[in-house]
Amino acid sequence: MYLYPALKILYIHQYFRTPEEGWSTRSYELARGLIAHGHEVCMITAHNKLSGNKMIDGIGVHYLKIPYENHFGFLRRVFTYLKFVRLAKKEARKIHPLDKAYVMTTPLTTGLIALYLKKKLKIPYLFEVGDLWPEAPVQMGISRNTWLTKKLYAFEKKCYDEAETIVALSPAIQDYMQTITRTKTVMIPNLSDCEFFKPTENHNKIFQIGYFGTFGVANDLGQVIDLARFARKQSLSVHFTLMGNGAEEQKIKQASKELHNITVLPFGNKKEVRKVMDKMDAIYISYKNIPVLNTGSPNKLFDGLAAGKLIIINFEGWIKTLIESEKCGFSHDPKKPEIFEEKILPFITDRALLKTYQENSRRLAESKFEKSLLTQKLVATIQD
Repeated sequence: MYLYPALKILYIHQYFRTPEEGWSTRSYELARGLIAHGHEVCMITAHNKLSGNKMIDGIGVHYLKIPYENHFGFLRRVFTYLKFVRLAKKEARKIHPLDKAYVMTTPLTTGLIALYLKKKLKIPYLFEVGDLWPEAPVQMGISRNTWLTKKLYAFEKKCYDEAETIVALSPAIQDYMQTITRTKTVMIPNLSDCEFFKPTENHNKIFQIGYFGTFGVANDLGQVIDLARFARKQSLSVHFTLMGNGAEEQKIKQASKELHNITVLPFGNKKEVRKVMDKMDAIYISYKNIPVLNTGSPNKLFDGLAAGKLIIINFEGWIKTLIESEKCGFSHDPKKPEIFEEKILPFITDRALLKTYQENSRRLAESKFEKSLLTQKLVATIQD
C-alpha cells in the first residue's frame, strides 16, 4: 500500500535502451524503480528501426522511428534532434493528461520538449543534466559562432529556470547549476547494478585493462593506443581490450593493428559487456583533455565499481578525487606514460594490493551508487 497518490509520469529520453540492447540503461532502471513505487511511466524515445507502442517490463514505451548513428555529421545530427522534438510533442499530446514529466538530456534540444510540455500542456517537468551543453561543444571548438553560442546559453538557462527540479549526474554539474539558476538541484549520478555485476577472482598472467563504451572524439582513444605502444616498448605486462563502437571506430582499429597488446571487440549488450569485464583486472576511462568533459558521470565507471575492478582514468575532476580518496583507482597524465608505468607496476607485482583496491571499488558501489538507493532518491524527488 502506497501512502502517496500514484502519478502518471512522461519520461523523455531520445536514446532509451534496454539491457538487451546495451549502452546506458539508466533510464530503464529509473523507470522501473518509479513503477515499483506505484507510478505509471510512459517513455518517449527514438529508435533506428522500431516504431509504435510497446510494453517493456511495465514501461509503456512509445518508439519514434528516427535513424541515428554516431558517425552522422553535425547538420544531420541536428536534423534528427529536431525531428525527435517535433514527433515527441505530437506523441505527448496523445498521452495527455499527465502529472509530471522527466526530461533527460542529451541532446539539449529535449529542452524544447520540456518547455512545450510546461507551457502548452501545463505539465511540470524535472530536467536531468548529464553533460554541460553548450559548454561542451564550445570548449571542444565545435560551436564557434558567437551569436549562436549566446542564444544556446540563453536557451540552456531558460530550460533550467523553468524546471521544477534539476537532476544533476555529478557533483561538478550540480555546482555549475547552482551558479546559473535558482531552481532546486539534486545530485543523482549513474547507477551501479550490484545484482548484475559481481566481483570475479582472476589469475591473469598478463594484467588486463578494459575500456567499454563510445569510440568518439571526446573519448580520444588515441591516448590509449599511445599508452599501449609505450607499454610494448617498455615490455610492460599489460593488455588492453577496447569494446564498443562510435565515430572513430575504424581509426582505432587501424591504429591498433600493429599492436599485439590491444584487442578491439565489437559493441555488446549488457550481458556481453559483463562477460568481457569479468576477465579484466581494471577498467579504463578516457576523455580528451578538455575541462568540461571532466564533469560527466560515465556509466562504465559505475559498472566497473560494481564489478569490483581497479579504476584507471586519464583526466582530472571529481572522479579523480573520488577514486583516489576511496583508494579504488588512480589518475594519470596521458602525455606522461612513464607516470602510468610507475602507478600500475605496484598492482601488477602485488596482487594483494590489487585485491584491496578492487574490494574498495565494490564497497563504494554498494554504499553510494547501488541502483535501489539512487532510485529511491529519484522517487522522493518526484513525489516532493
